[in-house]
Amino acid sequence: MKDINTISKASVEWFSKNNLDCDYTKVTNSTQDLAKKEAFNLSSTLKLYIADYQSCGRGRVNDRVWTSKAGDNFLSTWSWNFTQTNITTTLSEKIGNQVILACKKTWPHLDWNLNLPNDIYLNNKKTAGLLIDILNQGDKNRLLIGFGFNIYSFPDNLNNKSTNLSGQTDFNINDWEAFLKALFENWNKLLKKNI
Repeated sequence: MKDINTISKASVEWFSKNNLDCDYTKVTNSTQDLAKKEAFNLSSTLKLYIADYQSCGRGRVNDRVWTSKAGDNFLSTWSWNFTQTNITTTLSEKIGNQVILACKKTWPHLDWNLNLPNDIYLNNKKTAGLLIDILNQGDKNRLLIGFGFNIYSFPDNLNNKSTNLSGQTDFNINDWEAFLKALFENWNKLLKKNI
């Protein structure tokens, strides 16, 4: 049986031991909304926002709300300092491809695919999603990458179209930390380029 805060706790600990800025909250409307509120008051290159539960988590379609059981999944927004020249029409695809590479590195025995523009599929079912926002204020720019990953459950309304990681493999925290490391390194490298 899992602890309700296992995913969040491991994620916060990984960020902390790597001297990265992280904000954890048990319940919020949306990690993306938290990140937007602070976007232009940040001095760090990256800040991660994590919640155990989002009452108004959302995807690209504005009227679609995503909810999951509290503590079951990884609900996050990664807020990056960003140069305007990095914006391209394929930004979402490039960000998604880096998730796929991190998944394949961590769980190479599983079948991972990117369903454009922003869904991560495991064995032909949605298991994660991205929501990308670019914010500008004067010469300041922030790239917000909302990233939700179904670890122990998935939305009930998507029963035939979704899956979760623990239902497809033996999930453990060591692999999760290896995934976070790979994802951080992939996104960091990508965003340092003029993409």
